[in-house]
Amino acid sequence: MSDALGWIAAGLTVATFSCVQPVALRLCALAANVAFIAYGASAGLWPVLALHAALMPINLMRLLQAHSRPTAADDTPELLVSGGAAVKSLAARRD
Repeated sequence: MSDALGWIAAGLTVATFSCVQPVALRLCALAANVAFIAYGASAGLWPVLALHAALMPINLMRLLQAHSRPTAADDTPELLVSGGAAVKSLAARRD
């Protein structure tokens, strides 16, 4: 049973790394934390349990932050450049 929990937790971690949206990423990360806590407890892997117990409130806090961010608070256009980084449009600097 503990091996199955470990594989589920590993799969959820892979799913976390494939997420693009911040809210989805944090939800997957929280699910992975829960699965790893269950895995660590069932297999007696206390460092795994402790790590994911520490990561869980961080992921929860980041989920709440991502969920509460306004989507259109700043009307300044952004451009996506290589690597996916968003930068303010140069047109907005011509004020």
